[in-house]
Amino acid sequence: MQPEKKNLCSDSEGTLPKLVGPLLFSVLTTAYIAGICKSAGNELDSADTFGVFIFFFIGSLPVFREGRKVTRYVGIILTIIGFIGVPLLIIAGVNGFEHVWGGFVTIIVFLFSGPALAEFGRPKKPATNPDKKQAEKMTLEQFLPDWSDQYTAKVSLLPLFNPIEWTKERREVFVRMFYDGGGHFDRLLFLIGSRATDERLKNVVLDKIKDEFGGSKNSYEELYLEFALSQGFDVSRQILNPDSCHDFSHGHLVVWFGKHDADHRLAATAACQMLDNVDYQNLERVAVGMGATGRALVFFEVRRNVPHFGALRPLLAEVWESSPESVKAGFDFIGEQQIELWRKLGEEILRH
Repeated sequence: MQPEKKNLCSDSEGTLPKLVGPLLFSVLTTAYIAGICKSAGNELDSADTFGVFIFFFIGSLPVFREGRKVTRYVGIILTIIGFIGVPLLIIAGVNGFEHVWGGFVTIIVFLFSGPALAEFGRPKKPATNPDKKQAEKMTLEQFLPDWSDQYTAKVSLLPLFNPIEWTKERREVFVRMFYDGGGHFDRLLFLIGSRATDERLKNVVLDKIKDEFGGSKNSYEELYLEFALSQGFDVSRQILNPDSCHDFSHGHLVVWFGKHDADHRLAATAACQMLDNVDYQNLERVAVGMGATGRALVFFEVRRNVPHFGALRPLLAEVWESSPESVKAGFDFIGEQQIELWRKLGEEILRH
């Protein structure tokens, strides 16, 4: 991809717009100085007028532009000296001042134009990515608990994970909408596995699918149906409703995974697995608050103890070594999406 060419006449960050301030300031100040000289009977000729203009133009360049503090301060000082000192000298009638003015300006221009113009022409350093710098300073062992603590602190403030008066209507909203929240999960797993470039990640996805089926025991689906029935609701046919998957389901995750590279996908997958342990501990407390006991809680107990994140950690460490910002981006995306999911679910419950 070729670098974009900037139009200096139209680009708001180009050279010409940066000159407008110094030019206007210099013109107005030169007119001010010339007016004082004329009123004092010591009218400037064209050479002296040009010298005054150049002095203020050069002096104001760093003043109107962000740059090194020293250079800016020098420009401010010279501008103040010229703006106040020159009229005072003229009014005081310093003998021969009009003859030395041009020489004075010439000396100042040579002394100051070099650093001022160099500072003006110095390209701004590209903005550094604070997330990348921060990630590069941390180790993965530092990042993971820090990120988990921040996520936990944020979700602890959400209405869903705080005491709620669980009416029958609210319990039904939770049961049905939480079930809908698993929509498209099969597509997400297929996308992760089919796009995986490492056999270890593929095996993690296969293990995840095996866990979903439950082996010789009940599947996650069956365990959730037991929880739903304990609350008095049958959602077994809800999966057949094509409109049941709400906008906070896994559909948006499928889109994100499809648009990002392998490092980001791996990081996001690891974040999903890590949050299983965190979120289902919180959700189990929600279920207990709804009155669930015994077998009705098995769905949540199993999910909060899944070991898949441990299997992904070596892969995550490899990505961290080469691209820590990808790990942080993937984790932050999943964290933000999960927080939004729980926020919407809680708000919907409280509407009833």
